[in-house]
Amino acid sequence: MKLDSKVEKIIEWRESFTSLPDDYFFDLIHMYLGEIKTPYNKPKLVEDLSVILRKKENKETLISYLDKKDIKVLTAIKFIPDADIRKLEKFFVPAMEQGELYEEIASLEERLIIFSRRNKITGKSTVAINPHLEEELNPILELGNLIGEEKFSESESIKDAENAGCGIKLSPQLIAVFISYVLSHPEFCKANGSLKKKTDSELKEICGIESTEIFERLFAGMKNLALFCQSDDGKSFEPNWERLAGFCALPFKSQAVYLCVAGAGLF
Repeated sequence: MKLDSKVEKIIEWRESFTSLPDDYFFDLIHMYLGEIKTPYNKPKLVEDLSVILRKKENKETLISYLDKKDIKVLTAIKFIPDADIRKLEKFFVPAMEQGELYEEIASLEERLIIFSRRNKITGKSTVAINPHLEEELNPILELGNLIGEEKFSESESIKDAENAGCGIKLSPQLIAVFISYVLSHPEFCKANGSLKKKTDSELKEICGIESTEIFERLFAGMKNLALFCQSDDGKSFEPNWERLAGFCALPFKSQAVYLCVAGAGLF
C-alpha cells in the first residue's frame, strides 16, 4: 500500500535527522528536548522531537521568527526543482554573499525549518522544507517574494508559439529570472547573440527545463528594444536602465507584445 505523500516526507525527514553526525544530532536534540537521559535511542529521540513540531503553538513560534531573508531563501527552496547549495548559489550570488547564504542555510537547518536529504539512488544531496511545517509555510512562500509583489493569473501568461512543445510560457516570472541572470552574468552570450554553453546549462538547471530556446528569443527581443546594449569592449551586455525601468512599468500584456514584435527583428 502506497503511503500518503506527507507521511513519506516525514519518514524521509526522520531518516535524514537520525543520520546527522552525532555531535550535531545531539546538539540539536539538547537544544529542543533538554538533557538527554541514557540509555538513549536515536529514533525515539527523533519521535519526541516530532511531537514538539506537531504542536500548533510551536509551529507558530518557529514561523513567527522568520525574517524577509529567511522567507526569500525558503521560497527559492520551494520553487527550484531539487534545490541544492549549488543551485541556490547560482540564484542568490552575488546579490547575497556566498558566506551569508551558507550561514542562512545553516540557521534554517538549526531552527528545523529545512533539512538536508540524500537521494538513495544518485547520492545527490538536496535541501527541503520540513514536512511538519510545510502546510503552514505554503501560504507565505509565494513567487512574489522573489520577483516582486504584483501577482498574475495563468490567463496572462502568453505561450511562445514555437516553444509550445517544451511547455514553457512567456511570463513575468520568466522575464524577471532572465533579467536577474543577465545582470549577474553580463558575459552570458556569444558575440552572435546566442547563449554560451555554460549559460544554457545553468538556465536549464535553475528553471528545471529542457530547452533554453525561449531565452534566446527573449534576449533577441530585449536587445532589439535596446533594453540591453553591448558594452564598449564588445564582450558583454549592459542594461539601459532608463529604458528597462520604462519597460518593467508596462502591464505584462504590453511587454509580451513588444517582445514578440521585437523578437522577430529590428524595425
